[in-house]
Amino acid sequence: MRYLIIFSIVSLLHTQYLSDYSLNRSTNGVNEGLPSNGIIDIRKGANDRFYIGTGGGLGYVDLLDFDSPSFYTIVNDSLPIGGNPSMKTYCKDNTYTTYTSCSIVDDELMIEDELMIIVSGVISEFADGQNRPKGTGISWSADNGDSWRFMPQSVEPKESLQYIDLEWGGQTFDQLSVTTEINNVSYDLSLQGEFIYTTSWAGGLRRFKYTDAVPQWEVIPLPMDNQDSLYCGLIDTIEYHINPIDPPDGFHNHKAFSIFSDNDTLWVGTANGINKGIINEDNCIDWIHYTSDNGLGGWWVVGIMPQELNNFTRIWAITWDSEPPSAHKLTFTDDGGETWKTRSQLEEMDLITYNLYFSEASIYAATSNGLYKSNGSGNYWEKMIIHVDNQGEINLSDEVYSVISLDNSLLVGTADGLALTHNDGVTWDIIRFWEHAQNSNKDELRFSVYPNPFYIDDMNTLRGDGHVRFIFHSGLINSATIDIFDFAMERVNRLSNPHFIDEEGEIIWDGRNQLGDQVVNGVYFCRLTLGNNIYWTKLIVVNSQ
Repeated sequence: MRYLIIFSIVSLLHTQYLSDYSLNRSTNGVNEGLPSNGIIDIRKGANDRFYIGTGGGLGYVDLLDFDSPSFYTIVNDSLPIGGNPSMKTYCKDNTYTTYTSCSIVDDELMIEDELMIIVSGVISEFADGQNRPKGTGISWSADNGDSWRFMPQSVEPKESLQYIDLEWGGQTFDQLSVTTEINNVSYDLSLQGEFIYTTSWAGGLRRFKYTDAVPQWEVIPLPMDNQDSLYCGLIDTIEYHINPIDPPDGFHNHKAFSIFSDNDTLWVGTANGINKGIINEDNCIDWIHYTSDNGLGGWWVVGIMPQELNNFTRIWAITWDSEPPSAHKLTFTDDGGETWKTRSQLEEMDLITYNLYFSEASIYAATSNGLYKSNGSGNYWEKMIIHVDNQGEINLSDEVYSVISLDNSLLVGTADGLALTHNDGVTWDIIRFWEHAQNSNKDELRFSVYPNPFYIDDMNTLRGDGHVRFIFHSGLINSATIDIFDFAMERVNRLSNPHFIDEEGEIIWDGRNQLGDQVVNGVYFCRLTLGNNIYWTKLIVVNSQ
C-alpha cells in the first residue's frame, strides 16, 4: 500500500532532514547504512533481503543473520530524488513467467536476478505561500537493483490548453491539463502485465508500458463522482470529462490515491471511494465504482491490500470519513466488492492507520500511535510496545509507518529508525544511522545535533513532546553534560545522563527548559563538557505555538 506512509506529507518530508546524517553519497553504487531514519515502507526482496523506502531515498537490509543485519543505501543517478512515498517489489518463480508479490513467492523457487523494484519520489517545494509536495518521478529495476530506468512525473506541456483531448477505448473526450508536479505525487504504484500504474492525486490514475524503449504516459479515465460504472466504448463524451480538482468543477473520484492489482483486476482508491477495474484484452478497463453508500467505512481510500486466506483473497481498504489525516475505519470485502464490512476499533481509539501487513495468523497495523496486532479477523487489536533495546537505544516516535514479518520476526518502520524483533516483541533492536562523531582522518571530535532545525511539535514526537539527539565521540570518558543557552546566552537547561555505544555518546532533549516549558523559536547555543574539554554547536528551534 503506500501509502505514505503516511499520508501526512509533512511527516514524510520532515524525515528528510535526517538524510544529512547518512554516509556520503557516491554517484552510483551502494553505501553502508540507510539514507534516512524515516522508514516509510518495507518490502520483501529475494531471499533474505528487504527493501526500505525512506524519507531520504531507497535502501535495503540483508537479514541472512538476523542478529547482525547489514544495511545499505542504493545510489543511482536514475533514481527519483527525495523521499519515497511508494515502493513495491515483485518476484518471479521458476514455474511462472509473470511477476507477483514477493511475499507470496516461495524463496526456494524465486528467480533472484529478476526481482522487479519500483519506487516513486517526492520533495517539498515552496509554492503559493507554503511548502507543498512535488513529485519527482518513477524508477524501476528489473534485475534486482543492478540497473535502473527513470520516468519523470507525468505532466502535460506547460503551453497546453486548459482542456485537451484524451483518446480511450476508441472515443475522445476532455481531460484537464495537469502541467505541474506540485501536488502531483505518485503516492502508490502497481505492476500489472507490462504496465506500471501510478496514483498521483492531482495527476489522477496513469500508466506506462515499462517494456517499451521509450515509455509514454497514458491517462486512465475513472467514473465521475455520480457514476457507479464506466465502460470502454460506452462513455457519454458530451457529459464526461476528467478533472481532479474539487467539485463542483471537478471530481473527487479522479483524485487517485491507492492501488492494488490482481491478475486482470485493478482496485483504485480515491477521495470518493474504490473503483474495481477489469482489464480487457486491448488493455482498456471497465470500472465499477463503490462508495460509502455501498458499505465502505469512508469516502477517502488511502490504502488497498490483499489478505490471502485459505481459499480466497480478502481485499482490505483503509478508509477515512473526512479529509485526512483523521481516524478512520478498516473496510474489507470477501466477494469482490459485492458487499463490504467494517472494523471500527482503531477508529474508536482515535488512531490513523498508515499500513496493514498480514501473516498467516495475525494482522499488524502501523498507526499514528504505534504498532497494533490482531487475529486474522481484525476484530480486536492490542498494542505492541517497542521497548528500549539491550544497548539502551530508544525509539523516539509515537508513529509507526510500516511493518513486515518474516517467520517469528518483525521489521517495523518508524519516523525514528527501524525496530526489529525476533521473539514477537519480547525484546527489540532499535537501529538508526548518522555520521560517526569521530572523524577517522583527523584527531578531532564532531559534536552534532539532529534534527536541525528542530520542529519542536513535529519531529521525533513521543508522548506529545518532540526530541533532538546530541551525538559526540566520548573516547574513554563515560560522563558528559550539555548546557543549552538562548541567544542572550542565558542557560535554559542542563542535560546529563548520556547513553554510550562504541565510544559514542548520545543525549536526548525534549525541547523544554528547566521549568518544564517548551522553549521559544530561535537559535540556541549548545555546550558539551566532556572531561576537561568543551565543544560547541548550534541548534535552530521552530516552535509553532
